[in-house]
Amino acid sequence: MSMDTFQNRVLPWLHACFGPEIASDKAERNHRFIEEALELVQSTGCTQSEAHQLVDYVYGRPVGEPEQEVGGVMNTLAALCLAHGMDMHECGETELDRVWTKVEAIRAKQAAKPKHSPLPQHVSPSETWDEMKNRHALEKAEAVMALEARGMTQAEAARVLDMPPVDLNNFVKRNGLTWRVVRQGFASRDPESLSPFGLNNPPAGERMQ
Repeated sequence: MSMDTFQNRVLPWLHACFGPEIASDKAERNHRFIEEALELVQSTGCTQSEAHQLVDYVYGRPVGEPEQEVGGVMNTLAALCLAHGMDMHECGETELDRVWTKVEAIRAKQAAKPKHSPLPQHVSPSETWDEMKNRHALEKAEAVMALEARGMTQAEAARVLDMPPVDLNNFVKRNGLTWRVVRQGFASRDPESLSPFGLNNPPAGERMQ
């Protein structure tokens, strides 16, 4: 590897800000990377709900190989920059120049960082446990109803969500949701009855697939 790579030129800045121990702390580097990745996609239009759905999706899959995942990060970052008309190399050089002017401020922020926490600073709780559970339930309902809105049957949606159809059917019933397409080519016959999502309720006794 050439000594003039961007990766090697980041190392002196890491040591200047944090010292060798924190610079090589794998958990800290994981947390700061995901923080910056989330800030990037937030700035380009990704919603909080979408981010939570992707976290659940990724952590429900087998663990990958780090070297391959780094390659995936590089490829998808390049693709994201192409889509948004940005030069990833130029952005990297500009940011490295900028953070060299912020060494003291970054040191102070690191010193104030909460111990044993992935968060970069103390954050006042913004929601209670029940509020968090309700938000997660709403995000799941939104994801499910987005598939319903595409005209899928529950069996088709269950395959997309990689879950048993009976579990999806129970989730829909338990949360009072409406599924207009009962089976391919058949829809609810009661257009005047609306669910809280503004969708037609299926007729009483109609069995969903």
